[in-house]
Amino acid sequence: MPVSSSILRQCLDQAAKASGPLLGRCLDEAIDALQQAENKSGKALERREISDAWRELLRLTPAWTGRYPAAVQLAIESGGAASAPTSPKPLRPSSLTLVDDDQVAQNIESSRLSQQLQPLLELQLAELDGLVCSALGLPAVRPEQNPLRPEVFARALQGLMAEAGAEPAALALWTRQLATPLGRELGVLYRSLVELLKAADVRAVTYRVLPVASGAARAEARPSAPLPLGPATGAAPLGNGEGGGNGGGGWSSPPAASNDARMRNPSAWADLSSYDLGHPLMQEFLYRGGSQSQAPLAPAYYERVDEELAGLRAAPASDDAAFDPGHALAHRHLPAVDRPQRHVGTDSPLDGQVWGRWSAPRERSLERTRLKRQAERVGQVLGLEVVRKLVSQVAQDPQLLAPVRESIVALEPSLLRLAMVDPRFFSDETHPGRRLIERVAERSFQYNDEFSSEFKAFAGSVAGVFNGLNAQPEVADDQPFREALEGMEASWKAQDSQEEEQRGKVLDGVRFAEQRQAQADQIAWDLSQRADLEDVPAVVQDFLFGPWALVMANARMNDTRGQIDPGGHGGVVSNLLWSVKREITLRQPSKLIEMIPGLLEQLRGGLAELGQDPAETEPFFKALETLHRPVLKLRARHRRDTLDSAAMPLPELDADPALQPAPRQQPKPVQQFWMGRKELDAAGFEDTLPSDHAELIDLRERAAVAPEGVEKPQQPVNAEQVVAALHEGCWVDLSSKGQWLRAQLIWASSRGTLFMFISRGGQPHSMTKRSCEKLVRERLLRLVDTHGVVAHALQTLADDMPRQPLAA
Repeated sequence: MPVSSSILRQCLDQAAKASGPLLGRCLDEAIDALQQAENKSGKALERREISDAWRELLRLTPAWTGRYPAAVQLAIESGGAASAPTSPKPLRPSSLTLVDDDQVAQNIESSRLSQQLQPLLELQLAELDGLVCSALGLPAVRPEQNPLRPEVFARALQGLMAEAGAEPAALALWTRQLATPLGRELGVLYRSLVELLKAADVRAVTYRVLPVASGAARAEARPSAPLPLGPATGAAPLGNGEGGGNGGGGWSSPPAASNDARMRNPSAWADLSSYDLGHPLMQEFLYRGGSQSQAPLAPAYYERVDEELAGLRAAPASDDAAFDPGHALAHRHLPAVDRPQRHVGTDSPLDGQVWGRWSAPRERSLERTRLKRQAERVGQVLGLEVVRKLVSQVAQDPQLLAPVRESIVALEPSLLRLAMVDPRFFSDETHPGRRLIERVAERSFQYNDEFSSEFKAFAGSVAGVFNGLNAQPEVADDQPFREALEGMEASWKAQDSQEEEQRGKVLDGVRFAEQRQAQADQIAWDLSQRADLEDVPAVVQDFLFGPWALVMANARMNDTRGQIDPGGHGGVVSNLLWSVKREITLRQPSKLIEMIPGLLEQLRGGLAELGQDPAETEPFFKALETLHRPVLKLRARHRRDTLDSAAMPLPELDADPALQPAPRQQPKPVQQFWMGRKELDAAGFEDTLPSDHAELIDLRERAAVAPEGVEKPQQPVNAEQVVAALHEGCWVDLSSKGQWLRAQLIWASSRGTLFMFISRGGQPHSMTKRSCEKLVRERLLRLVDTHGVVAHALQTLADDMPRQPLAA
């Protein structure tokens, strides 16, 4: 293929030429990251090591950027030639004697760096592998034959590091800080090379299915004994993700006992030596269940399994990076909502005191590869691969606290064993294996601080259950997961029983107040239709439509005897309306004077039953006294009830329009229902008070300040949009009394003007819409994006998958 060879040579030259500036940008970013790490470190020894590392890296930058293209070119030529697309030979024990210790150490460091690059380049590399292998003339994807694979760039960079003669601590720091920028820069390079190959009309190859004529052919292809332990070369990681030393795509041979079964059904040996989630096989498995799921596996699959397993066993356990408990504590001083995201991946070391054997990435990789060795069908291999990718995806979910993501990573061995007997368990939303992950994640949304005692207790219980599942060497069905899920649900239910009772009481209170307001609105409308409402001052009409309608509604809702007018509050209305009509009362002052004491007592008693603070209605009673004053003045001057009204002019009232006779009015629309002081306190309205008879407003700044040392965002927040997005069951981070709490919205009024949140311990936090919007603008209330973690991970994988037509 002369055209393909020409375009491939052009790609190789372009990659080598671009590698110098590419490395320069990576070094600048790594130096900057190390300087920041030095400033944040609180340990003198650590600061000195970091300082020495970035200063040495700064000194080496000019030389490295100049020499890197040549090193890459050399690595490309030695790592895979376009003219000779042959399979690499397995490394044998005799060849190890020709490799000195420095070379072995360099290979190990290069492998570690390439492992860190793989997850960052998974999507770009999958497409590039297919195109490059096509340009090489290969019939199927062979990632190890790609001369531009990440290992090539990692090996070239590791060679420069080895020549620098730096201390091991500096080398580790360099590798850690260079991995992410190098992965990002290689991703950009790979995309440009993909476009170049596509423009030359190169079409990608994919997996292949190989027919086998007889069992003898397989017997020839399969080694009669396991390969000697030693570093693997040219191992093809399954799915192009997290392969190599961490075993993310390890291979393994099947048990000897199952060989005969495969030999009797040799019609469709599937060579899964290389594929990715973008290939039709995986698409069909995800979307349709996989028509090839029951197909047996080809000999090439098991050969690569052996190579991978041998490489994993040969790698020393010391290769695993040690778990650093100080890394998590570095940002503990920051508010929980402002701490940077801590990286967790399938290759991350975990706390050995919590997770024991499975804390080491190498042990998890070995278990993953051993299970692949036991696989007999295509579906099992695909199930293992999807579980690995799902675990990796969940481990990156930013909405989960780091210890929760670490627990999912730690559970991978047990999930992989489940996939061997039920490869597509993840597609069933009701499956105990999937539900266990979902419920742990859902439960963890109650917490926003991994250092709180409540969260530590939760994480400890999860670790106990997950360790128990991992301790089972075999999984026959979903029963262990079902029992684990039921046990955790029962424990959580017992923990929540007291909180649920408290929550129920609080909810009953606000729902009662909302229903009372609805009934009061109806009573107010009925009162507005009374014939004797004409010429009643506005202040009295407002009182009847507001507080007194609430009094009547409260009495009716608390009535247990079915009375027509419980408490006699309806009868008070007629007396009140008569008492404020000046033309009538001045003709019968004695009747009014006799009525006033009882009327006032009934009014104040009804308001007291409602729970109304006397200060709230004091303006009304002062206005009522003013309306009654003319009669009281007449009483002082005349002790008889025979006054001729035409003989003396009527006393003048105050000029206040609210005290003047007014036409019939209609009740004013009530936006938010009324609650008494005790009801407000019980519902957690710490920052709200009733302003009049129907409205709640927030107090002026009540110690609601941003945490010290945290800058407010420059971009304004659309508070109205955030509040509109609130719905019952959603979670928020709420600043209350100087602490950041994770709270759940458990109730919103029917008109969306009042909201009640509940934080840990059943503590209610209620607020008006206006108060809520103010907190959002001040970044003191932040909506938390929660979702089903498995469903979200599956959707992300599907969205990232390059769609290809599926066979009918």
